[in-house]
Amino acid sequence: MDSIQWYKQTVGTDTVNGVATKSGVPQGSLYRRLEKRSLTPELVVPIARAYGKDVLKALATTGLITERDISRNPRLAALRDATDQELIAELWRRLQDGTATSDYDKPLTDFDSERPPFEVYGDTPEQTERKAAKHNPGDAL
Repeated sequence: MDSIQWYKQTVGTDTVNGVATKSGVPQGSLYRRLEKRSLTPELVVPIARAYGKDVLKALATTGLITERDISRNPRLAALRDATDQELIAELWRRLQDGTATSDYDKPLTDFDSERPPFEVYGDTPEQTERKAAKHNPGDAL
């Protein structure tokens, strides 16, 4: 992927002015580089940060670094080399001390307040479903 393809994929339908404003890059510089069909590292880094994209991958599209350079990143290498148990232990530690991002401590779905969780009954989820169906027959699965 070249820098222009990366740019289009990253910013979607945002205008040049919108991208410049959001990322803090000079609009004129961005426009000129888009016309030349080649973005510089000085432009892709703030754009990547503004849009929550991987800065290293953005730099690779400019040719400043390669995918091989990225794969040599010691942090990524350590993650790849870690066992499943080590990864889970680290995630658990972050959840316990509150350093994990808040996106991962929310329910995946909305809670149905009309039906108590199975822990209330002390039963398995299947037993809870059967008991709940007796109270609300229309809700049975």
